[in-house]
Amino acid sequence: GTTASPSGSGQTSGTTASPSGSGQTSGTTASPSGSGQTSSTTASPSGSGQSSGTTASPSGSGQTSSTTASPSGSRQSSGTTASPSGSGQTSGTTMQPFKPGPCQECYCGPKMDPITKLNIINCKPVVCKTDCSEGYEYQTVPGKCCGKCVQKSCIFTTPDNTTQIIEVNDTFVPPNNKCVKYTCEKINGQLVTKETETTCPHFNPLDCEPGTETTDANGCCKTCKQRSVCEVQSKETVIEVNGCKSVQPVNMTSCAGHCGSSSIYSAAANKMMHQCECCQEASTSQKQVELTCADNSKVQHTYTVVETCSCSKTVCVEGTTAKPQRRRRR
Repeated sequence: GTTASPSGSGQTSGTTASPSGSGQTSGTTASPSGSGQTSSTTASPSGSGQSSGTTASPSGSGQTSSTTASPSGSRQSSGTTASPSGSGQTSGTTMQPFKPGPCQECYCGPKMDPITKLNIINCKPVVCKTDCSEGYEYQTVPGKCCGKCVQKSCIFTTPDNTTQIIEVNDTFVPPNNKCVKYTCEKINGQLVTKETETTCPHFNPLDCEPGTETTDANGCCKTCKQRSVCEVQSKETVIEVNGCKSVQPVNMTSCAGHCGSSSIYSAAANKMMHQCECCQEASTSQKQVELTCADNSKVQHTYTVVETCSCSKTVCVEGTTAKPQRRRRR
């Protein structure tokens, strides 16, 4: 072993060396000129099962730094702690992976942190789009930063290209068509616009009594007070002919009711074309009734009974009368 002290040094140095392959260690202690500290070196040759360590103090430093190194093939571990020149502290920094918040957008910026020597991460809050289209409503989503637009009303376009918004279970009726309505319904979680159209019964104003035309409660179908149709009508009447009367009233039948008629200009004929329909008897039968005269004589009278009536295209003519047949009883 050798111990040497440099000129002016108040310290001593010692060196211990171990040949290669030795199980011993060697150490050197040296003190730089003017240093108040000591340094030591312990080295283990290649293949040694020992560890080596070095402690060095930079010039003027009041602290110490240490390095532990393991040669190639060593089963020992090494660690390093370093203090910058002139620093009065020992630094040891462990950087964890950066995880942005759920409502942050982050990116690695160009500027460097002077302490960590890493680029600075810049973050800004996420701006959620809360404006939804007509008929939709913004709703938050649990566990997520931003929500979503959820349909709350039915949206549809009418035949005249007008967009309509209908709330669930509400109905819209176009002002220009009262016979159709649109209803917003929720079916299997989906909003569906259901169209319903009313079919009106046949309407002919000629079948109406004048001044009775109107529309139903929905304003869709036209109605009126119908004129009586052509049909058989009956009335109990005492038949009287030439002073002779029936003892009991007789059921007299007749035809009455409305039949259509028209007056239309024809360009081909260059004149007005008339069409007339009359409510007339379609079938009749003959019956007899006994009449009692003032002198108590009896007379058999034959009269016509209307069985059915119908509207017939015809020219109305004056009716004819038949003389009663008189037969006196003796």
